[in-house]
Amino acid sequence: MTDEPNEVSYTGDVAQTERAARRAVVEPRPPTISELRLTVGDGFKFGCGLMMAVGIALLAGLLALSIGFLLASLLGIPLPIA
Repeated sequence: MTDEPNEVSYTGDVAQTERAARRAVVEPRPPTISELRLTVGDGFKFGCGLMMAVGIALLAGLLALSIGFLLASLLGIPLPIA
């Protein structure tokens, strides 16, 4: 063996490394619990999605109400509107 700094000796180290690798594979690790993090972008997505759902529901309700008034006027049904 020479005294060069780039030369590495593998005598005896390989068996120890293999045993450590086997232990790492066999031993289960406890589950890691990550924190729940919300960003400004997440809030923006949630807020926009919620507002869009409310807007679509309002438009659908307005359409249903309009169709109801149209059918009532076509069929001659009196509506209790003053």
